[in-house]
Amino acid sequence: MMCSSILVDDTCEDYRKDPLSDRLIEDVTVKKELCCCECKEGIQPGDLHEKRVVGWKEGEEKETYLTCSDCLSIRAEFFCNGFVYNEMYKLLGEHIVDFDGQVSEECLVRLTSAARAKVLDLVEENWKLEEDVM
Repeated sequence: MMCSSILVDDTCEDYRKDPLSDRLIEDVTVKKELCCCECKEGIQPGDLHEKRVVGWKEGEEKETYLTCSDCLSIRAEFFCNGFVYNEMYKLLGEHIVDFDGQVSEECLVRLTSAARAKVLDLVEENWKLEEDVM
């Protein structure tokens, strides 16, 4: 089974088409504990993460999204066609359900250890839901 990319609706289209709509600062090191916008877990001082500021157009309110390296790992493997902030785990869970709890080993081996555990937790949740239905 090859890695598959999760298709995302048009709500993230602006970020893919208009590179000036955001400014990306990669490999930022945290000086104080922060929170990942995807998994809601802490990003500890010294951890690398992605910081993206969205809304640089005149009249838009700026929003800052911080993403930990584990969630970036998941995004890189499963969301090649774009993503929506704060929706990654919901969309990934739906993807796992759509594929009957199957996730490619090829994708899993490229994830960080913590990211792999998070994905496998979603697979387990799917299996438990299927057992409850039977």
